[in-house]
Amino acid sequence: MFPWRAVVLMLPAAMLAFANGPAAAQGNPVDAYVMRLTPEDTVQVVALLSDCGGIYAAFGDVAAVQAPDLADDYRDMQNGAMVAAAYLLYREHRLRTGTTRPFLDFVPPVKSRAEARAAQVKASFAANDLEGPKKQLGECAKLEDIQSMVVRSWREEMRPE
Repeated sequence: MFPWRAVVLMLPAAMLAFANGPAAAQGNPVDAYVMRLTPEDTVQVVALLSDCGGIYAAFGDVAAVQAPDLADDYRDMQNGAMVAAAYLLYREHRLRTGTTRPFLDFVPPVKSRAEARAAQVKASFAANDLEGPKKQLGECAKLEDIQSMVVRSWREEMRPE
């Protein structure tokens, strides 16, 4: 089960990072957000975003068959959640160690966790349990502001125009 209480407690830190924007941490709102979290809190948010990536993937697979118009939306949300999780790990590592590793180094643990969650959700679907996955999907919506902020920062850093 998701520790949503922790996420709700962390949302004010995310909102503060949004409000402070570039002045907060040398131009990166994710740094401001990460600095307001303990390393354990960061790991927890990363786990939740990774889980949401898996939840979105499972819903995307079902949508591809039953509602193709929604499949792309779920894939976009899946990609966003997974990018956000990996980028949080990337920025946290950089801030706490003072060293840089390639962003792609942080993708495998996110992908692994997302795949495991997707398998769990698909098993629920196979058992005709739709309520559990629907509730989890709704809970993922609570992370949309954090996910959007992190993905926006990732784009600015990794894909400068």
